[in-house]
Amino acid sequence: EWSSSSDGDPVDRDKIEKAIRRSRMRRSRTGRPPRAVGQMPSEDRPAIPNWPYDLMAPPTDTDPRLASHWTSYVPITGLEGNALMQAARDGDGEARHRLTDLLRQLTERPEMAGIEGLGVCQMSWRNHNKDRPGQPSNKHGIRDQWGNTPPDLEHASTDHIPRPLGRGSYHSRASKAKTKPKGPSMPSHSDAPEIWQQWFAANQSQIPRWMHTDWANRPSAASLDFHLLVRRTLGQGVSIQDRAGWIRLSHVLFSVPGLYEYIVANGNYPMRNHVATTRYPGSVAGVNIFQIAWWYAYCGITFQQANAFQPLAVRARNERNGRMLDEPAPFNDDEYNSVDELPLIPTSQDLG
Repeated sequence: EWSSSSDGDPVDRDKIEKAIRRSRMRRSRTGRPPRAVGQMPSEDRPAIPNWPYDLMAPPTDTDPRLASHWTSYVPITGLEGNALMQAARDGDGEARHRLTDLLRQLTERPEMAGIEGLGVCQMSWRNHNKDRPGQPSNKHGIRDQWGNTPPDLEHASTDHIPRPLGRGSYHSRASKAKTKPKGPSMPSHSDAPEIWQQWFAANQSQIPRWMHTDWANRPSAASLDFHLLVRRTLGQGVSIQDRAGWIRLSHVLFSVPGLYEYIVANGNYPMRNHVATTRYPGSVAGVNIFQIAWWYAYCGITFQQANAFQPLAVRARNERNGRMLDEPAPFNDDEYNSVDELPLIPTSQDLG
């Protein structure tokens, strides 16, 4: 169970500081800058009582179209955390949206569990799908797991939210066979972009939302070039987790204007005089953005090509982070937002 500090303070500073130190160690091993320390809120935004602004920033707000008056609520004490969970259990749809968003942020920033109210929510909340007295059913007779949503609430579009990875299906194998896409099987990443265009034309539900499409709703050639480049450079037998890390850092590398050029030029990385995408030879587990930039340069990706990829990488990075596709920086994934955030660029010898 979650326990508060020995003096009964709902803010366990020791726990927060230990989690922050662990986070900094992990980020330094992957070549990422440390998270920004906390700072006092602006004058137009009221401070959260008892929040340790000197240690960390508070949670971000939830979409007000979903959470309404719960948008910026942060439970500090255990009683406040229990009150938020009770409101969610009683069918308050806005409270449930805020609670779910806070739990997501706790996963990304474990140091926030040093706040008693947030720690209680993380340890105690269970997504019960059991029938509750008085909770209405939808037209199929199924209880709505999100509780009652006020009729005047305008839901935000979820089309931009990335599809979950690594989850099993709730359907049986028989139902999977019925919904299997018709036509030829999915091409390999070594196939030409034209073959991929034909496959996506027959399986349009599989088109990533960040891709630009033509009049026939097929991915544009530029979108496919970027999509296939990132995947053709992956090594063989890569785990889902390591594959996702490579793709994520590739999106970061090309989404920030001038970032790829700055790293390659200042690291004096060798660049091939023609494009020849080759699979990364070593393990991609734990690779950092500098190693990835070195490899793209070795494959002959020019600075002009990187500039052309930049708007596509922005859309791909936004989709991965659940933002509107063309929303500009700063991004909300705690990665690089500008060249100024880069540390000292390692040389080829430093990278080994």
